[in-house]
Amino acid sequence: MQYGSKRRSDRRIVWKRDPDIGEGFVPTQLWRHVEKIRAPVIYVPGGASAIAPRATQEQLTLRSPQAEVDTMSGLGHYPSNEDAAGFLDVAERFLADR
Repeated sequence: MQYGSKRRSDRRIVWKRDPDIGEGFVPTQLWRHVEKIRAPVIYVPGGASAIAPRATQEQLTLRSPQAEVDTMSGLGHYPSNEDAAGFLDVAERFLADR
């Protein structure tokens, strides 16, 4: 909470996120950089998040074959916040395989 939220001038506490994040991301020119990554990569989306649709996840594994996608069913865009223990299990399995 300390790093993911902020207090507004009206004293309300809000997330430090783009308010339009629910609309999805705009296409970017980042794929050319992703293709250069050689290290093992894991992307852990929440299954209920529409931010990075399945087509984007497939592009990740096509452009960066060493990348893995491990979806956490039923969670939103921040699965590490919603199920920290489950997220750590995924991360520990990924690191143990390296």
